[in-house]
Amino acid sequence: MDELIAILEKFKVLLTTVVTVILLAIIFRRPIAELIANVASIEIDPAKRRWKVQFGQRVRQERQRAATIPREVAARSPEPAAPPPSKGATQSGRDIVLAAWGAVRQAVYDGCIANKAMTPTLGVREALQRLNDVRTLAPDLVQLVRAVYDVGQEVADDRGLRPEDDDARAYASLVNTTVYWLGLSALPPLPPLPPQQPTTIDPPKRRATVVGGHFVQPTPGSPSAALVAIAGPMKGQQYVVDKPTYRLGRNANNDLCAAADDSISGEHACLRYQNGGLFLYDQASRNGTFLNEQRVTGTPVMVGHGDRIRLGESVFEVGTPSAPQSGGTKDDGIKGPGRSVIF
Repeated sequence: MDELIAILEKFKVLLTTVVTVILLAIIFRRPIAELIANVASIEIDPAKRRWKVQFGQRVRQERQRAATIPREVAARSPEPAAPPPSKGATQSGRDIVLAAWGAVRQAVYDGCIANKAMTPTLGVREALQRLNDVRTLAPDLVQLVRAVYDVGQEVADDRGLRPEDDDARAYASLVNTTVYWLGLSALPPLPPLPPQQPTTIDPPKRRATVVGGHFVQPTPGSPSAALVAIAGPMKGQQYVVDKPTYRLGRNANNDLCAAADDSISGEHACLRYQNGGLFLYDQASRNGTFLNEQRVTGTPVMVGHGDRIRLGESVFEVGTPSAPQSGGTKDDGIKGPGRSVIF
């Protein structure tokens, strides 16, 4: 009998709501579907209203803690300035949180794979602990990764939780910074540069053939790869990767200075040579960095021969450097101090 009474009470509330919506539609001449949507968007459950407030408070608290992380975490690269999510206007707060939460999981797993510490049965928390055992991450960074993962896990576990849009975007910005720091800390370090050898009259050694995603150590005068512009303002030009860390952007201090493309950020992306491969990093660019039309987020990705890198409106194909045209010198192709040679 008690169960029957409870069912009737729920039916009574539902019937009352429907009748109210129909009456309002008649009075104000508004479409019934629009009014139903407005009514459905009202948070009735007091517990969920409290959760929304607590979600925003936790995000702000974790952002304050993140600001105290020592700068040594990002010692190999400038501290990132996370851009706001580009799709925030079309995504709900819940969708924004779930997308960012997925990026945290992927960053942890990518770190384990890069350090050969991954097994199929590892959960995210276990994977983070194993990664910490191998790389000895900063304690504050480990705590931050756990916190942002747990916050996103709550939303993933309960389909009824809908954070405020502003709080969701703040969470996504925090995640972007977290995974960037984790990538810098978890990936194997760059190998040291070989000592410079004295000039000899011996014939130059033949450079190793590029196979798959593996490249030889790039040095000035002996580049490992070339970036051929196949679309955008720089179409037809070739840039050689002749440094272990090769930076791309509109600012003049970049190795590939893309001043002609206004959609490229000042410090947009970089290529780094490590463990026999080239890895593509996004430097918190405004419009994103893409490898074969897949966006590069906080975790760097390995670049292979024939891959295509898109920055703004410019597309570059990764290839083998070609020899300079006869009658010219390498100096003919240098664009400004410290620029890459363009053939």
